[in-house]
Formats: sequence, C-alpha cells, structure tokens
Amino acid sequence: MKRSVFILTALGVLALLLAACGGSEPEPTPTPPPPPTMPVEPTAVPQPTDTPQPEQPIILNFCEEVHPNQININTMGLPISWQSNCVPETPYDASQPPGPKGMPEHIEINFGVVNPADKQPGDPVIYIIPTGAYRAMWESNGDSAVSNAMDRIKEMISTQAEIPAGSNPVLPMEETGGVNDLAVQGEYINLGGVDYLCFVGRFGQLPNPVTNEGLRYICQGFAGENDDVLISFFYPVTTPALPNSAADVPQEEMDKVDSDVNAYLAEQAAALDALTPADWNPNLLVLQTVLASLEYNDSYVPEPVPTVTYPTPEAGAPYGRVSAPSGVNIRTGPGSLYPVMGTAPFGTEGVIVGKSADGLWWVTPIDGAPNNQGWVSAAYVQAFNAENVPVIQAPPPPVPTATPTPLPTAVPSINFWADRTTINEGECTALRWDVKNIQAVWVYPQGANYLDFPVTGQGGQQVCPNTTTTYEMKVQKTDGSFETRQVTIAVNPGNPLGNTNWALTSMNGNQVPIPGSNITTFFANGGQLSGFGGCNNFNGSYSVSGNVISISALTSGQMSCGPELDGQEQAFLAALQSAQTFTINGNQLIIFDGGGQEALRFNRIG
Repeated sequence: MKRSVFILTALGVLALLLAACGGSEPEPTPTPPPPPTMPVEPTAVPQPTDTPQPEQPIILNFCEEVHPNQININTMGLPISWQSNCVPETPYDASQPPGPKGMPEHIEINFGVVNPADKQPGDPVIYIIPTGAYRAMWESNGDSAVSNAMDRIKEMISTQAEIPAGSNPVLPMEETGGVNDLAVQGEYINLGGVDYLCFVGRFGQLPNPVTNEGLRYICQGFAGENDDVLISFFYPVTTPALPNSAADVPQEEMDKVDSDVNAYLAEQAAALDALTPADWNPNLLVLQTVLASLEYNDSYVPEPVPTVTYPTPEAGAPYGRVSAPSGVNIRTGPGSLYPVMGTAPFGTEGVIVGKSADGLWWVTPIDGAPNNQGWVSAAYVQAFNAENVPVIQAPPPPVPTATPTPLPTAVPSINFWADRTTINEGECTALRWDVKNIQAVWVYPQGANYLDFPVTGQGGQQVCPNTTTTYEMKVQKTDGSFETRQVTIAVNPGNPLGNTNWALTSMNGNQVPIPGSNITTFFANGGQLSGFGGCNNFNGSYSVSGNVISISALTSGQMSCGPELDGQEQAFLAALQSAQTFTINGNQLIIFDGGGQEALRFNRIG
C-alpha cells in the first residue's frame, strides 16, 4: 500500500479502538475536562438528570499506531542505507540557543546511520510526526511557533502561493538552526498522493556567501484525513555552479555580501533557479522519486517483546546504561542470530558480569534466561566500571529451523528498443522500454551518470542526437544486482554546406582576388549552387556525402569586364568545378581538387 494512504489506515484503526472503548458516540474533537473549581452553594434550580459518561479511551503511543517496521522506502540507487526508527518524545526546551526545541514521539527514517543518536547535523532524514501532539506540546508551553509554521505550510500548499526566495516555514525546529535566507528550485508537487512544498534551501544566523555548505533539498507535506501527520524530508545537495565552501569564494563576491546582502542573495537565487534538476547532486528528480516511494506495509503485526527486569547495581559494581533512544534488544547470545528474549528501554541500568570474546557484547544476569544470562550489544550501552569484567564463552548458536521451500521468484522482464535505429541528422526517434519485476530503472546516454536519469517501468522518450549515439538502460533487479541494455542510434551526417554563403579569400593556395571583385558562392539546401564570379552571376548544382563534394558544370553570364576580371572569373569557375573534398574550420571553407591541393578558400558571410 502506498504511503499516500498509510497514515490514513493506521489512524483509522486507532479511531475504531477509541470508539470501541467508549459508551456513547464520540465527540468530533475530544476536549480535556475543565480544571476543578471551588464548591458553590446549590440554588433552587432543579438539578439536571445525570448523563452516563463514556469510559475514557485508551490512548496509544504514535509508534503503536504506525510501527517503524511497517515503513519501506526505495533509495533509487543512491549509495546510502536507511533505517526506520521510533524516537521517544523530547520535551519542550527553550533554554538553549538558537531557539526552542522539542518533539513528541515520532518516526525518523535515518540515512547512513542505524541509531538516531548517531545522526549528525545536516544528515539526510525523513520525519513522520503526529501533528496534534506536536501542536499540543508547544502550545502548552505558551509557544505557537509550531502551530504557526504548520498553518503557513498548509496555506502555501493549498493556495499554491509563490514560493519566496527565503523565510519559508520549516519543521521540525531541530533542523533549522537559524533563518531560511535562501530558497530556490521551489515547487509544489504531488508525490505518492501527498502534496508537498519543496525547495533547495539553507539556514543561517549571519549573512554568508552562498556555497554548497548547508544546502539541502527540503520537502514538507501532510498525510491523513485531517492532516494528522507531518512528513518532512531533508537531503543535502550540491551543484558545480557554487563554490564548495566560503574559503573558495572570490573576494569580489565577499564584497557583495558585505555591501548589500539582500541584493546578493537575490542575484544568487536567480542564478540557481535557472539550473535544471540534473544540475544538482543528487538529481532533484531522483530525490523526489525516493520520497514518492515511501510505503506502509499494513500486513506487518509486530510481536510484543517483554521488557526485562534487571537487578539493581551495587555501588562500585560494573553496570551499564542503555543509550539507544529506541532501547536495546536482550538476546540469548552475542549476535543477531541469537533470539531476542526481551528489551531494555532507554536509560535502563543493569549489572554487567562479563563480556564477549571480541568485546562487542556485555553480559547481564537475567533470572530464568538460558544460563541466566542476557547479552546486550555494547554499541547501545554506556558502561561503567566494566574494564576488568571476565570474558564469558558464548553459548552454542541456535539450531536453524528447516527452511521452507521458497516460492518461485518473479522473473524480471527487461525490454529496451528504439522506433528507428538509423536517422538522418536533424531527425528524431523514440526510445522505448518495458520492464517488470525489478526495483529501479534508468535510461541515459552512454557515459552519463545514470542516477540523473530515473524512469518508470514502462515508458518512452524522444531523442534527437546530432551524431551516432548509444543509449543505455540500467535495471536494478529485486536481488540488488544490475543489468544493462544498449541501443545505438546511427545518425547519417547532414549537409553542412546547406544554406551557407561564402566570400572568396584566395585561389590555388596564395592567389588573392582582385580588390573589389567580391567573388561569392551560395550553397542552397536543395543542392543548388549560385554566386558572383567577379563579373557575371553563375549557377549550377552540387551534392555532398561526408566531406566529399561534386559540382556540376556551371553556367554564367556573357558580359565582359576586361581581360583581368574575365580571366580571374574563368579561373575561379574552373577551380570550383574541380572540387573533390572540403573542410569547414569555424567560419572558413577550404575546397580541395582531386590531387588534394587547395583550390579555393572562403570566409563565411551568411
């Protein structure tokens, strides 16, 4: 099921649970009961009849509504891994610069790291945040910044208002760290059924030159029947059109920043808006495709894992504290092949009695567990006083269960062709492809970066190569392997002389025309030839194949202009009819005779 409905499905299940727990029809928007007041003496007014109140609904945590393991995404060949995580609530805190922060329990799709705690500023990430809880957290602290930002994002998407070159609303606050002073490549786009506001932007607190540092592609949208969830996507991007850092910025540009930063930013925004999506790395179209691939698997039902109870560490004894925000699994041995027997939430403390031979796992006593031992990955635990704990031998690995006979794997279907594989210069043809049972597909000119050319499984595109060109289709199959197909479009050279006009500059290598004689030759597109020989007009026909030229017998007027001009004209027409090959160097045409000697040299005049 596509992401466009995954939040709707999960929230729909929650609504049914809430309705089942109540004794009457639920109110459209539940409100908290008013605070208690001081007793007041009763009046003579008749008391209303008591109305049975519905039982308080069971409130589920967000990650119980939408489990991280239900999320799937396709990175479209980007060289980066991803992990979906449930991140616990971080309380509202306005004590630290540059401004307040705080988020309710939410889901983060982290790229390049497994643990959200390892995420660094500027790392790519997708946030899936419940909007009601997010608003309530900030409003309860007298801060309407989150509500105002959400309302503005909604309004911009709804009205399709012009996206300004800065000061755009962006959530969560944890990703901003300053003012949005640059926003380019802005557009409203529907990806997988969700309307997004997208742009390339950055954030800062002081005027700075525009470089690749800090630039990210940002998309924000809402999912759910009542915009119940905010989806925010951040991915770092660069472009060769910008210097990589402030150290690479010329002094002239720094002077513009210092003299009039607003004019400077407007100039930079205009230049960056003129770029195409492929001028960015990664290609902005690839990033849009990644976000559009976000899916929810509603068939997954997570099995409940018990929380393990640990003995309280004695003073000075070796112990550990869980540092992973999502908690840590307790296994029967040191490795993921050992089964999970429970979990330890973030902040849990427990005794450490030993470690694995490689030092990557701690051992903690668990009553009732195999060997009364639990094994915890040291990567997710902060250890104290544990330098000298003994090495404990790992238990035998579990015996693997019989592997069921796998279902037949769908065989990829890969087809790539062109309507015509031979065309004349100036003509076009269509590339076409039809692929099934694959992960991703790209179609691109050979030698180009394939990641800049993502396509869907079935489609076509017009191509108009000027020279013979090979196009490739790269397919990523379901097992992660790649397969490439090629189609070569052969281009027959056109007529480079067609519709060109030339003035003679020399004959026979070194003979300069008589001053003022103005000898010219015009090659028409249809193979007709005409010109002025210095005394009379002439015409004829010609044909071209590659750099070979053939000129028919020429006819000219019979007017005489004197022996010198008449002789020059006759020599010119004879040299022109002796033409066998030619070359064009920029605006210069050189014609050679059958012996390979230079016969005529022209400059282009039209």
